[in-house]
Amino acid sequence: MIKDTKRRTDSSKMLWHMDRVHAYFDRGERIAPIYIDMGLTKTCNMRCVYCLASNTKILMADFTWKDIADVQVGDMVIGFDEDHIKLSDNEHIGYFQTKVTEVFKRVGRTYKLSGGDTSIRITKEHPILCKGHRWRDIRKLKDGDLVRFFYAPYETNFKENYLYKLGYVKGIMEGDGTICTAFDKRDTKNNYRFRKFKLQMDDLEAIDRTKKYVKDLFDIDLSRSQDRIIRTDKVGEVDLLEEALKFRIKTDFSLYPKDFSRGYLAGIFDAEGSLSDRCLRISQKKSDVVEDHIKQALIRWEFTFRDKDGGKGFRLLGGNSEIARFFGQCKPAITRKANYLYSYRIPSTVSITKGDGITEDVYNFETESHTYVANGFCVHNCYGVYQNLTGEHIRPDVLVKLFNDAPLLGVKGIGAIGDGEPTLNPGLYDALDAGAKNGLKMAVSTNGLLLKDEGHLDNVIRNCTWMRFNLSAGTREGYKKIHGVDAFERLVAIVRRAVQLKKERGYKCDIGLQAVFVPWLMNDEVVAEAELAVALGVDYLLIKQCSLPVNNISVNEVSFNTEDSTHPDVVKALKTAESLAVPGTDITIKWVHMLMQQSMTKTGHRDYDGCLAPPFLLQISGNGKIYPCGHLFGREKYLMGDLHTASFGEIITSDKYWEVIEQMKTFDVHNDCHGQCRHDKINEFLYEYIHPPLGIDFI
Repeated sequence: MIKDTKRRTDSSKMLWHMDRVHAYFDRGERIAPIYIDMGLTKTCNMRCVYCLASNTKILMADFTWKDIADVQVGDMVIGFDEDHIKLSDNEHIGYFQTKVTEVFKRVGRTYKLSGGDTSIRITKEHPILCKGHRWRDIRKLKDGDLVRFFYAPYETNFKENYLYKLGYVKGIMEGDGTICTAFDKRDTKNNYRFRKFKLQMDDLEAIDRTKKYVKDLFDIDLSRSQDRIIRTDKVGEVDLLEEALKFRIKTDFSLYPKDFSRGYLAGIFDAEGSLSDRCLRISQKKSDVVEDHIKQALIRWEFTFRDKDGGKGFRLLGGNSEIARFFGQCKPAITRKANYLYSYRIPSTVSITKGDGITEDVYNFETESHTYVANGFCVHNCYGVYQNLTGEHIRPDVLVKLFNDAPLLGVKGIGAIGDGEPTLNPGLYDALDAGAKNGLKMAVSTNGLLLKDEGHLDNVIRNCTWMRFNLSAGTREGYKKIHGVDAFERLVAIVRRAVQLKKERGYKCDIGLQAVFVPWLMNDEVVAEAELAVALGVDYLLIKQCSLPVNNISVNEVSFNTEDSTHPDVVKALKTAESLAVPGTDITIKWVHMLMQQSMTKTGHRDYDGCLAPPFLLQISGNGKIYPCGHLFGREKYLMGDLHTASFGEIITSDKYWEVIEQMKTFDVHNDCHGQCRHDKINEFLYEYIHPPLGIDFI
């Protein structure tokens, strides 16, 4: 009898689980999934980053600008919603504060992109937000195209120095302060007079800053009463403050450095300014002298303004960009006023032109929003534009509990193959031990670079049914170009040791390599990797289609079209690689999915309606949230539960879980599904099961 042991990569395998099919479709039972596809993290240790030149200016959350080379983890910058596709062309994108979570540096080739009276040096693949709310890299842009633009950077050079502090105290006191002679109401006999310095405001930020600055400048501790009043009535202190501030005495601001005027504008704005209806105003009715001071300071910093706006003082002109520049260059203390800016939209679009390339140090960083503003252009972080990696991971105790509970609930297998790099989760190895004790079939897909610890490598091979190393190159140079890091020899040594451990210790784990095939870029690399697979003695090399939410995409410096997978020259390279298989090392090309990629790109049509597979194959994101499908990660409508707030058993028996399952039955798979689909073959099988063709008895 011939025993077929071929690895079935294009099969649903549902015939071996008909008990679960009958229970769900025929008896209406709420079943546990057969298999779980999951990520353990949403981060990676070898990410292919898009990058910018070192002198690129980044718009910080306080509306100042900082060189990208100086941006650090924890910094707050201006970001915006990356989910732009859901907006119509007439809708506007708002912006907000977002935190920097990771920084990167490498050498790359940058190209000049000019527009909006500024320019940016950017690698070819770095996504920029364009008119129509679409991401494009510069290879897909031509001269004259419109991109979303915030405003050109300006020099901040903010220094909280002596002159700035003096200007601030003068400004806030001339707005809301008092230096005067008063009567002591308690001394009714002598009508005792005394001098006092007093500031009373509702905003504690301004009160606190003024108190601090007076201490720094004059070594005077202003007393505090009722929390919102600071004062002194000591004769010497009042006289000193009045003389130093030239309180409401006409002052020639041109005699002072610009930092004094900057501080004055911050102080007078905290006292008399407002931001509403997209207008920044500084009102002043008390004194012509103070009005002249405001005017001088605005002119000194080259702000465009309207004098006596409706009799209310001064109104800044120039829209959002001038308002943001005011906050960035003057830095008032009261944050609630600046926060109104975050309700505004990204101002405009600009026409761009492209220039030549140079090789230089380049930088990038991750933010929580995956977006930021660079030299005025609206850009995306890095590879997260497709993978949406956020730096999160499933808590180790939660992960171990899942691997303990799942097999007891009826789950047969779990594959740690999605989202980020699974070996970055410290709970991986305990989870594998827990699953093995309960008879769970498990698999791990990894870039392998963190498995240099032999104990960790042994744990994976000992506990898993199969494991694979994600390697899309067969040479060192190809690895650096495709994966973005120089670690080819290190990975090859780890794979070689894995094969040795399996043989030495008699493990049954299927050890393989997986290449995500990129047409043209990998024509030679795929043949070299096939030769490498044979030389290393791995059990298999799987070459699969590239599947991302859009068809024409890029990796580092290379752009490609997924339809090219069926080009004769590409097919020739794949067939050459396939022919190198030897007994003990299979080389498998996912031809069916290569062809499907082309068909799906052209027609968008699938051979079934609705998605029936999620009850059988579930997907969990690297942050512990459960969805019916990886392409729906992050979409609240399809969130079935969160392992950090409920156990797996509670989730799969909940009404919410089964409500989403019902929604998926009518999901528009022809228009709303993107790229290749983990559920596709299962859906084909199940759709035919519940819609049997005519003549089924005529076998």
